[in-house]
Amino acid sequence: MKPCHLLLAGLLLLPVQAGAQVIINQAALDQLRGIAPGAAAPGAAAPEGGVRPVIQPARKIAYRRILPRRIRSAHPGTIAAKPAPPAAAPVAKPQVQPVVAKPAPPPAPKPAFINFAAGDADLPGNNAAILRPFCLRSGAVIVIDAYAAPDPADPSQAARLSMIRAFAIRDALTACGIPSSQIIPRADGAARVKNPDAAEISASP
Repeated sequence: MKPCHLLLAGLLLLPVQAGAQVIINQAALDQLRGIAPGAAAPGAAAPEGGVRPVIQPARKIAYRRILPRRIRSAHPGTIAAKPAPPAAAPVAKPQVQPVVAKPAPPPAPKPAFINFAAGDADLPGNNAAILRPFCLRSGAVIVIDAYAAPDPADPSQAARLSMIRAFAIRDALTACGIPSSQIIPRADGAARVKNPDAAEISASP
């Protein structure tokens, strides 16, 4: 048994003299019974209205007042206003590319003729000026028809000479930038033409 209970029991067992007045310190008894000062005793009647006041301990009240201050001081950003939402990024307007008209290809050059010396396959000195319009016609198919005068002693001589002349013109066109795949050399030999020692160059439109 606790000492406070023994003391209380001893006080109750003491004989009370007749006519003597017994003064009981209620605060001391509440302290012995473990009741905080100012708190309502267990079983005490509720005040008018049927609502019993709830008295919280001083430590809890102080803790609730001090705790938010400590949180704000330790973490300044913990209790703060919500940041404003980020502004929407501006939408870039699509750039409109200007429509550039493609230049029209140059017109197809008219057929041209290169005249060779009799029995010779060397290009004449004016061949560059004659072939220049064909060199500017990129993408066109160029046809070369080379001829040669007949040789009664050697019937195949005209075919061989006309082929050499056609290849000479082809090499000149490839040198100015025309791919060889776009050039068609043809050895026509001793065909019946006005000038058997000439070659005709034409381009597709």
